[in-house]
Amino acid sequence: MKVSEITLDTVRGYARMDGRGEDVSPKLLLEAAKAFVRGYTGMTDEQIDQHEDLTAAVLMLCTDLYDNRQLTVDAPRANWLAEAILGLYKAAQQ
Repeated sequence: MKVSEITLDTVRGYARMDGRGEDVSPKLLLEAAKAFVRGYTGMTDEQIDQHEDLTAAVLMLCTDLYDNRQLTVDAPRANWLAEAILGLYKAAQQ
């Protein structure tokens, strides 16, 4: 699956959003995750779509953003797997 093919239902399911009193929209999470990937890698949407493993990173970021909506969280780092996947492309773009 390409990043551009991720649907809001995919985000809801992956992040286990049950719809009860949700204070954040899956669209917001998806757009923020895509923007993060673009900024982190320096890639365009078209380039991102050429790497299907980035779909997993986007979904992990959506879930991380959803799970850690507070200003303070227990874990001070981002998801290590998403960082590792994104890091592969950051190095390639330099």
